Amino acid sequence: MPFAWADYLILAITLAANTADEASLRSSISRAYYAAYHAAVDKAGTHGVTIVRTAGTGVHEACWLAYQTVPRVVSIGVTGDRLKVRRHKADYQQINLNWAKEAATAVAEAQLLLSQL
Repeated sequence: MPFAWADYLILAITLAANTADEASLRSSISRAYYAAYHAAVDKAGTHGVTIVRTAGTGVHEACWLAYQTVPRVVSIGVTGDRLKVRRHKADYQQINLNWAKEAATAVAEAQLLLSQL
């Protein structure tokens, strides 16, 4: 049976509740992103979106750019790209942010994106 990527959103919500633990909050952001990303990839065809990776473009960037080229789903591409940037900060950058707020925002954006799919 294939992995249910939507379960990552459930995990993201659980992790976001642990506001005293930066690792949980950063992980929440990452899980929310991947729930949204994989759902977007799975549903691309149903929205007339063709994901094509070109030289110099990563597969994640290609996904969100492809959504942004289809007028009725532009907002999915914009939200997905915003989540990608937030995930990159959470996964790779040694910066001080209000991670509880960032996690709550990431979860809300992922929920919105999934509802639009």
